[in-house]
Amino acid sequence: MKKHNIAWIGLSLVLMIVLVGAGCQRRPADDTDNTANTVVNNTTDNSTVNNISNTVTPPTNTIPPSGLPTDPLAILADLKQEFKDANEAISSLVIYGEQKTDLVLTIVSSKFINTLSDSGLDTNWFIYTSPSDVSNFYLVNMPRPRATKPYKRIIMPKTDFAFDFDVLAIPLEQWKKSYVDALVKAEELGGAKFRSEHKTFEVSTILAYPAAGNQQLSWSVTYKATDGTAALLKVQVNATSGEGVVVQ
Repeated sequence: MKKHNIAWIGLSLVLMIVLVGAGCQRRPADDTDNTANTVVNNTTDNSTVNNISNTVTPPTNTIPPSGLPTDPLAILADLKQEFKDANEAISSLVIYGEQKTDLVLTIVSSKFINTLSDSGLDTNWFIYTSPSDVSNFYLVNMPRPRATKPYKRIIMPKTDFAFDFDVLAIPLEQWKKSYVDALVKAEELGGAKFRSEHKTFEVSTILAYPAAGNQQLSWSVTYKATDGTAALLKVQVNATSGEGVVVQ
């Protein structure tokens, strides 16, 4: 019996070794299958990813182009030439038989509609004050492009303007940035996003030197939605350095 038991035990061990050996020999085949499956699965996954990447349209930039001129220095030179023309126009103004000789420039204003391109800019306003007439502004409307239409001179009560600050004469030595520089900075500080969110809008730029507070010649840039949302963005840009800050 002992011999038979030993024989069965020996046979069992041999079968186990053979089966284990056979199992060990099959593992490469199993690994090959797994590798093949992995390759197939990866190929399928990659193919799927590639197909998806080929069919999905990449996101597009939803911010419409500003249309701003690319040479702010040329615009500044052009604007200052308009200022000279406006000075000549306003200095020839005669009221009640007397020529106004004490007018000083206090505001330069522009307004754009649905674009920041000069194609959306109809006029530039040069606004003067007179120490001898504290109740009125004296305006010169300079058409764009220059000389395409005659200029207009207007006397308007100061109460008709909705300015939330008093202004002094513009210190011309500080005027180193044009409305284009101001708009470029305003676009960086949220103006571009504002335009992308509102199809119809108005943008005004006002160059002024406040009588109180931070007495620095600045461009005040205001974006106003005209789509019924009443959305508003205000940016103030230093007319000397070009630095800007959102104020509302």
